[in-house]
Amino acid sequence: NQNRGKGEAIKTGLDYWLAASNPSAATVRGLDREVMWMCLLDSDGQHLPEEIDRFLAAAGSAMQPTFFIGNRMNNVRAMPLIRRIVNRFMSRQISRLCGQRIPDTQCGFRMVDRKLVPDLLGGGNRFEYETEVLIIASRKGYRIESVPITTVYSDQVSKIHPMRDALRFLKLMWRYRKAD
Repeated sequence: NQNRGKGEAIKTGLDYWLAASNPSAATVRGLDREVMWMCLLDSDGQHLPEEIDRFLAAAGSAMQPTFFIGNRMNNVRAMPLIRRIVNRFMSRQISRLCGQRIPDTQCGFRMVDRKLVPDLLGGGNRFEYETEVLIIASRKGYRIESVPITTVYSDQVSKIHPMRDALRFLKLMWRYRKAD
């Protein structure tokens, strides 16, 4: 029952979904059709599940397997200033590594094409996983598209530890830049 991190939790869910949507597993688990998209939402209440339709609309016009990520940066008035600054900095750095513009790399509202899932089962185990999958997906040739979303901010305290997570981010950046 040890906490293995957010990344490990996401990978466990993706792996289960991949196995459950396998035709041989579908009859065992009672799935009557293949599900092509998985939506991921952080559990902090910042994202509105009713906005999943925005992601599905974007997916309807996608020409190739795509990774969709929410974009909170169109309306940042309610976003805490330090979060806004860090998010913009990190998004610029990650966009460079990915070779495509991603305005909000830190958004926890995402939707992935089932075809991408096997490529996303590697990577880190903690918060850095969400950043790393953007790099992995882009280097595999997948398009990363942003979907404008609404964000609800509350008084909830973030579980991110600025120093520790900044070090993980820097290590991640260094590892991928070194690989270039």
